[in-house]
Amino acid sequence: VAIVGPWTCDPLYSKALPDLAAHLATSRINKNPYLNKGYWYDYALVNEDCKSSRALARFSGLDGYGSAILGPANPGYCTSAALFAKQWDLGILSWGCLKPNMEEGGCTPRSCGRYRCPPACSSLCCGYFHWAHVAIISEEGDLWEATGQELASSLRALGLPVSTVVTMESDKEGPQRALKKVREAARARVVIMCMHSVLIGGGAQYKLLTTAEDMSMIDRGYVFIPYDTLLYSLPYVDTPHYVLGNDTRLRKAYDGVLTITMDSGDLSFYDAFRKAQNSFEIRSKPPHLSR
Repeated sequence: VAIVGPWTCDPLYSKALPDLAAHLATSRINKNPYLNKGYWYDYALVNEDCKSSRALARFSGLDGYGSAILGPANPGYCTSAALFAKQWDLGILSWGCLKPNMEEGGCTPRSCGRYRCPPACSSLCCGYFHWAHVAIISEEGDLWEATGQELASSLRALGLPVSTVVTMESDKEGPQRALKKVREAARARVVIMCMHSVLIGGGAQYKLLTTAEDMSMIDRGYVFIPYDTLLYSLPYVDTPHYVLGNDTRLRKAYDGVLTITMDSGDLSFYDAFRKAQNSFEIRSKPPHLSR
């Protein structure tokens, strides 16, 4: 399996421990006859460039890397990636790719995914709370800008009006300019943030939320939904988030955040990690996972 992602160019993806996770997953599959069906599984990590054009050029050379492809993370070239996979007769499963005309059972043309796509989850949530209009703010950069555009297309295809899609520029006034555009949008009271969550170290989201608090948008009832937490299981049961406890300004801003994340089952990420350590499947603990 070729695992494609921005493992070196994105600072938070680099902390995702893809090599460790892939090694653990393939090791468990190879030990379980019910899962491996007599096959031996191995993996190859493929570094995806954070620029879409260079990432696509790298992807075009993956023929022969594996029997299936997990990725890409950048939705900006998903259609091209799916065409390459079709030509190579490979299965492709991506957590980042979206499909405007989504149907139950997958997000990409050759996806074998079994989880509901993030746009569908967002649409269901907005429908439940009777939120009729949304805005999208993306962090500057190819990956998140493409995510914002594809998310907007998918939500519109699902019947949810997206009033504005804004890229938050990285300069000092960038968050304020982006939020002013949202405030000017007709009836949009929900903002989906396409960027790394502040709870895992996302600096852009920190600036956006604290600026929203300074602009009194939290007090006025605006709701901010992190997009990235839809893609993984963010620990929340009996899990202290010290970034909130140590920052009064952010804690006030976070009153306006609705976090939607995958259910982790009986074990949170930290519990599962500790269990793997105790069984010696994992023999070291990266510094940033210290609790």
